[in-house]
Amino acid sequence: MLVALIDASIYYHIEDGNVSYTLLHDRYFNIKIAGIIPILLFSYLVGHILGFISAVLIERHATWLHGTPTQFLLSNTKPLDYFKTAGASPKTSFFLRLCTALIILPITIIDFIFTKHIPISANYIKALDPLLISASAEVHASILKKLDIKKIGKDDWSSADIHRLTIHCSLESAPAHVSSLRNYVVLYGFLRSVTLIAVVIFWVALFHLNGMVVWWKVIVASLVSGFFAFICYAAYLKFWIRYHREGIMAMIASYVNSKQ
Repeated sequence: MLVALIDASIYYHIEDGNVSYTLLHDRYFNIKIAGIIPILLFSYLVGHILGFISAVLIERHATWLHGTPTQFLLSNTKPLDYFKTAGASPKTSFFLRLCTALIILPITIIDFIFTKHIPISANYIKALDPLLISASAEVHASILKKLDIKKIGKDDWSSADIHRLTIHCSLESAPAHVSSLRNYVVLYGFLRSVTLIAVVIFWVALFHLNGMVVWWKVIVASLVSGFFAFICYAAYLKFWIRYHREGIMAMIASYVNSKQ
């Protein structure tokens, strides 16, 4: 998708061509076999670049605004204010977070509205049932005891790398859940990249519509592309959280089986 968008933009701006459905159909559906391999290699490279950039932008934005899934699933720990950090360089952190918020502007605006002002996402990004939290705490305490590590207090959940411990223990001791974990991580990684592509489409559409006289068309196009980016982002959040939840439940299930 992104490769086609880049190619169409180059054709429009550099070659001064008129981009239409007929052109796109003839350009991409009549590719010969000899041209498929370099396109696949280039797409593979672009995919890795997309994965890295989306992790830096999309996933960090979600973590800064909502916290990591392990934090709010197990302890309902709320992150610091989006533009504040407990790090040693608050000015640098503020600048980076501001740049991130501006780059993914359509997502930032809608996400802030639904999270801060109209808490629609409160029922989506929330802690697990108290029974499951207690069960998870029991499993983690047992693991830490085996490792001869002191019990982690409730206030330490936000700093401890509980997620990594949970996922690796689940992969090792709950093979029945490996397939689900693999599917979720693939889905949320794919949707994270698609979200970034949607953000690029938003800015490209805004750039191309900048010279239009009919401003309502610009507004409509911006809203449509912005909401499309947010829908992709919401789908990413769904599977991002499911991946972490599945790891927690797999660890609890394997612990129950080991006690039988």
